[in-house]
Amino acid sequence: MSEPGVKDDPKPKTEEAKAVSAKEETSSAEEKSTSESSEILNPKIAAETEGNVEVVYTNKEPKFTHDMNGFKVLVDEYPIVKVTDMNEDSMIPFNDQINGYVVSAKAAIGNGTSKPMYYNN
Repeated sequence: MSEPGVKDDPKPKTEEAKAVSAKEETSSAEEKSTSESSEILNPKIAAETEGNVEVVYTNKEPKFTHDMNGFKVLVDEYPIVKVTDMNEDSMIPFNDQINGYVVSAKAAIGNGTSKPMYYNN
């Protein structure tokens, strides 16, 4: 749901997951800008699959945090999108099917340890 006087950006923006300090906070304006349930969090899905993409579910408040001895992962939002009629090159990860589902996550990663840590998802 958009606020009055605020226009939706026709080109959705994506952000790479990055290391953040525990003190970093998300501004309320940024949270409000992603309030549309049909908004594509990851527009690269449509571009890479060349298929039709439809958001079937979005959880904007999953309240998921995983603490691995000071290395924390916080999921702020995740959508499930249905992809149909994808190109043949994209079928391999979908068990050679032209239709499938993709889950993306908007997440923050924090390293509260005293040593370098690496996270691969």
